[in-house]
Amino acid sequence: MDKRTIRPKWRSAKTYARFAPHEYFLQKENPAAFLFYKDLLDKEGVDEPFTLYGHIKWYRYYYTDTHRYWIDEGYKDKETGEYPLILNRDSRFGKKSEWYATRKINGGKTNPTLMV
Repeated sequence: MDKRTIRPKWRSAKTYARFAPHEYFLQKENPAAFLFYKDLLDKEGVDEPFTLYGHIKWYRYYYTDTHRYWIDEGYKDKETGEYPLILNRDSRFGKKSEWYATRKINGGKTNPTLMV
């Protein structure tokens, strides 16, 4: 696959900027890139919990040296009534981050909990 095909246009998630900053793109904006990352998540991802305001949700994450990736549903589209799939990435939790090093020391049990 051509590298240009899998280069999505990442946008900052403004709603979560203060307490869970990350970037995302919609599946419908770049289906080839979405499929590329989904395949990585399916084959090499790990299931881990994410806690926000005391609520736990499980995601499948894929880690690179610089980012953590996961897929989630977006907000309901007003025109179609559908919930679009979104690919997210967060630079705070990549393999070279302090958080990831702590995770490795604790046997992969560290859960990034966000409390606001």
